[in-house]
Amino acid sequence: MAFNFEIFMLLHVPRDQNKQADLLAKLASTQKRGQQKSVIHESLSTPTIDRQEVWGIEGRGIWMGPFLAYLKEDQLPEDPGEAKKIAREASKCVDREEAADIIQEVHEGVCGTHIEGRALASKFPGPDITSRL
Repeated sequence: MAFNFEIFMLLHVPRDQNKQADLLAKLASTQKRGQQKSVIHESLSTPTIDRQEVWGIEGRGIWMGPFLAYLKEDQLPEDPGEAKKIAREASKCVDREEAADIIQEVHEGVCGTHIEGRALASKFPGPDITSRL
């Protein structure tokens, strides 16, 4: 196709300076033949709504209620079995800094030199808190 032009020039444009073409390329690659659709993108300088509305909802019966009560107010359910389960599962809830420390300890073998890395990694509690609920 380049042979059909008198001048042919190929320029590299960084992705962050070529968002419109990137959006059009994505649109073209995701559409099936014969299905022409358009995308209209508009950047707004001010919000289109005057205020935010927040609706208060009751937290009845949500699965994380006991966890939040334990983490925020140190309250456990009266049932000893349920209390033990909540305390055990809630011990996996850590912030980013604590998570980084835990991962570093597991990676560096601070938790014990008698166990291999793969075996130790399998004992590392993952981020999935809902798997046993």
